[in-house]
Amino acid sequence: MTPKKKPVKKTYTLKIPRPQYDRVCSAFNLRECYFESFDPEEDTVTFKISETQRERWTKDYYVSQMFLPENIGSYTV
Repeated sequence: MTPKKKPVKKTYTLKIPRPQYDRVCSAFNLRECYFESFDPEEDTVTFKISETQRERWTKDYYVSQMFLPENIGSYTV
């Protein structure tokens, strides 16, 4: 018998200004995120979040307006 595969959950790769990333870090536990890179020339941070995180954060925090479905596309890489 073949084991069942878990469904692949959607993830987002986001690129935001470092000061905004700092604010998000203060509001959320970003140990759950997957940091990818920092661009010192543009002063931006690229990181990944899961759909589950995005949904949870949009419910709990004002700073999470960037994670709303209508806004997240502006930050997606």
